[in-house]
Amino acid sequence: MTPREKQLMQEIPLMKCGNKAEFLQRLQWLSEGMLRNHLESVTNYTQSRSEIEAYLAFKRSNHENI
Repeated sequence: MTPREKQLMQEIPLMKCGNKAEFLQRLQWLSEGMLRNHLESVTNYTQSRSEIEAYLAFKRSNHENI
């Protein structure tokens, strides 16, 4: 995991996982605003704007470091 990925796991505890494939799946759910819904078996699905914003901030910070 990159330092930025580890930082994201600290900022968003639901992103903590054991391998890269699982991290990428969780990142996809985060980008859709559905991370908590999937991991906590929420039945009333609504997109989380804060999750989407966290994903966008993560992507922006990755592009700045390139």
